Amino acid sequence: MRKLEDFVEWYSQAVIEKVKSIASKVESYQINKAEEEIAEFTIYICNELREHRVAPKEANDYFTLISIYFGDNYPKLDFDNMINGIIREGMVLHDLGKEFGANLGNMEKTAREYLKLNRGY
Repeated sequence: MRKLEDFVEWYSQAVIEKVKSIASKVESYQINKAEEEIAEFTIYICNELREHRVAPKEANDYFTLISIYFGDNYPKLDFDNMINGIIREGMVLHDLGKEFGANLGNMEKTAREYLKLNRGY
């Protein structure tokens, strides 16, 4: 099992801490809570990108590390399809604004739909 600290050479401490927070929920079998955190974070990071407070590469790193960490350590973990879609799109945030880059509107819409379906708002 790979530890998040193994990724410090490639990812910022902020990225690692966010993934740790999600991982703690997965490790205590609170998958729905982990998914909710990813959805909430998606809304936050989309706003940060629109306001130019975070670079697309940094935003991309969050979703890439989520994918790598959980794919390597929890290969049988099956996040909700909406969450998987958000993660996949998040991994192309580095191409934001390009033809095949992420679409913030789609990411945020999917995150809000997920929260509405799972929380009722």
